[in-house]
Amino acid sequence: MLDFHNSRDFNYINALIFNNLYKIPEDIDLVVGVPRSGLIISTMIAEYRGLPSTDLYSFLNNIPVQKIASESCAPIFNCNDAKHILLVDDAVGYGISMTNAKNLLKNKNIKITTYTVFTEDYGKDKVDIYCQILKDQFLPWSTLKRSTPIACCDIDGVLTQDVPDWANDDGEKYINYLKNQKPMYVPDREIAILVTGRLEKYRNITEEWLKNHKIKYRKLIMLNLPNNYERAKIKVGEFKAQVYKQSGLGLFIESDFNEASTIFDLTKKPVFCTKICQMLM
Repeated sequence: MLDFHNSRDFNYINALIFNNLYKIPEDIDLVVGVPRSGLIISTMIAEYRGLPSTDLYSFLNNIPVQKIASESCAPIFNCNDAKHILLVDDAVGYGISMTNAKNLLKNKNIKITTYTVFTEDYGKDKVDIYCQILKDQFLPWSTLKRSTPIACCDIDGVLTQDVPDWANDDGEKYINYLKNQKPMYVPDREIAILVTGRLEKYRNITEEWLKNHKIKYRKLIMLNLPNNYERAKIKVGEFKAQVYKQSGLGLFIESDFNEASTIFDLTKKPVFCTKICQMLM
């Protein structure tokens, strides 16, 4: 079972980065992010320090760097102008990604300082700078990817946007909207159970949409009620909580904060709320 107590939200990560800026050498003249999640962190560091930034592969290809107005560093116009780079990733374990990145740079005549926000205890010697030792991290951009195989997951607000009021007529407008809505998040792993407040009578439309967008799941549980009038009489959060409690799964991914709170209160099990990108536990 995954331990979601090691979940960290954007505010926590932002504060951690800021409060560890003093560890970064003053002569860094370019911040280089390791794709993909390293770019999130590298951009934040570059903004705080007034430094230009780029990604690893743009650096390797000497793509021009956007000029920034800052008196704290010398202007960098091309990646090859840099003399000391900060090579950044979000987290390190065995250091495979960071080692591969450094190997790509080994023929460059440049000083490299490596940086990561989080590290496993066994990975702290893989980087020059880290902010915190944290086992088995769950970060906002990795929680969904890692947890869907063992999670109950909402549809509207997670896989696609919430249904707007104008389309929520429990009729033709609603059907057309469900058929033609665009995906918001498409997991690359199978979801254990999809749990939705959509009515059972829309199962075929929902299953067809999921199939068209290549979203894999083991089970789809919907509200077995005849119409929105009857749906309004119940609390959907309580329905979802009951499914979660009986599922034996370790996480519920829910978009609506009020429903997420209800699910957590009734189950006392972790709920990841996508509306605020935070874990309730």
